[in-house]
Amino acid sequence: MDALSKRSAVAACAFSLVPALLISGIAFASHVRPRGASPKLDEFVIEYKPCSPPGTTIHGGPGSSPLSSKASCTPSKESPYLTVGTPDANGVAAQFVGSVKQIVTMSPSDIKVIASMSDIRCDTGLAGNASLCVPNGPGPPAYQGETELLIPIEDTDHCNYASSPPGPCPAPPNAATVVDIVLRFTLPCAVPATPGVGGTCSTTTSWNAIYPGIVPPPSPPANGSRMNIEVGQLHITDGGADGIVSTPDNKPFVVSGLFSP
Repeated sequence: MDALSKRSAVAACAFSLVPALLISGIAFASHVRPRGASPKLDEFVIEYKPCSPPGTTIHGGPGSSPLSSKASCTPSKESPYLTVGTPDANGVAAQFVGSVKQIVTMSPSDIKVIASMSDIRCDTGLAGNASLCVPNGPGPPAYQGETELLIPIEDTDHCNYASSPPGPCPAPPNAATVVDIVLRFTLPCAVPATPGVGGTCSTTTSWNAIYPGIVPPPSPPANGSRMNIEVGQLHITDGGADGIVSTPDNKPFVVSGLFSP
């Protein structure tokens, strides 16, 4: 399964940024939106393949739980290339923490992205690749390739035109919803100086830094886009067998979620 096949929201990534900015319809009116919605924080958990019933087991618990008696299957990670420390899985401490924080800024107009992951280790799919996998104490070796953050969005704003080609933002106040797109941000990984820990993957960047002009000036005084941005579930992929995210063999690694101990 490739990085975008698991959930329909992320499947929109098949469209490139330029054609994706075609609008799904023009409405010569405003759109309802909140006063504000920032910052947005997402924490990450390991991404597993979904159970395809009939499973080999059933879930327990009280009858009041919606999980009770549901089919369950042997867990299988989406990524064959990356893993993290877990005592009962590979004998090393659980040290993985991953998060992405997105912050709307006004001066300049932009959306800042602060992303990081710790304790990223090579799994069996990268066994023997000394250029990507560096021993750093007990457990699977630390990873020093690339990973990629995927942010699926649906944008409703005023920067839309009734004819082609579209002009710049700000635009005449044409409210419309843009077809879904996925934003991509590379997180390079490095081996930390502290022994016994996997690689650290991180980036501090912004939407405009990677996609210049995607976040236009605010309103007022200019008639900016006033972007009502729906954000789908975030994913971070591995770098595939070569550790490079620009090649097509990347697999899902972690996904925004919750962990209950």
